[in-house]
Amino acid sequence: MSLITKVLIFITISSMMISISRIFRKAEDGKINNENSISSSILYIFFVLILGLFIIMLSNF
Repeated sequence: MSLITKVLIFITISSMMISISRIFRKAEDGKINNENSISSSILYIFFVLILGLFIIMLSNF
C-alpha cells in the first residue's frame, strides 16, 4: 500500500466515525424526536458508510 492510500483510508474512517458520533450525540440531546429526523439520520449513516467503503475500494486500485 502506498502512503496516499493509507492517508485516504485514515481520513475516510475518521470522517465516518465523526459523522456517526454527531448523529448519536444529537440523539442523546433529544434533538432527534420525530420520524423525519430519525429517517434522515439513518439515511445519512448509510450514505457515509457507503461513501467510505467506496473511497476505500477506490484507494486500493
